[in-house]
Amino acid sequence: MLYVLYNVVYAAHAFPAGILSDRVGRKPVVLIGYGAFIAMSTLLVLSGDLLVLVAAFILYGLSYGMAEGTQRALVADFAPPDIKATVLGAYHTSIGIVRLASGVVAGLLWVVFMPQATFAFGAIAATVATIGLFLWKPPAKS
Repeated sequence: MLYVLYNVVYAAHAFPAGILSDRVGRKPVVLIGYGAFIAMSTLLVLSGDLLVLVAAFILYGLSYGMAEGTQRALVADFAPPDIKATVLGAYHTSIGIVRLASGVVAGLLWVVFMPQATFAFGAIAATVATIGLFLWKPPAKS
């Protein structure tokens, strides 16, 4: 049921996130999504209580609803028109490789240490990504 909740929240926020990113810019919307992911991971480190799990899965859906499509749009915005498909292909390849590697790391942390280590690692990695995106300045358009 928690994954159903995640999917409902994700679906409910993906379209409004796109509209918001068209109005205020891609970067702030992605940063909100990353913030929701950090909050979700932190909640899962601190507690396994059912209400905390419900809140975490709501934040999980919000994070993906805000960031998933908006990240793609951000990449597409800065890809040169003559290689836009190549850039998007490279982006999705990179995402796939990172997801595979992060799944292996998460599984090892879960088994070798404890489940909370997996979520702590996720919170730290998302914090690094958030800081990197926050500090990133888009290239000047010529």
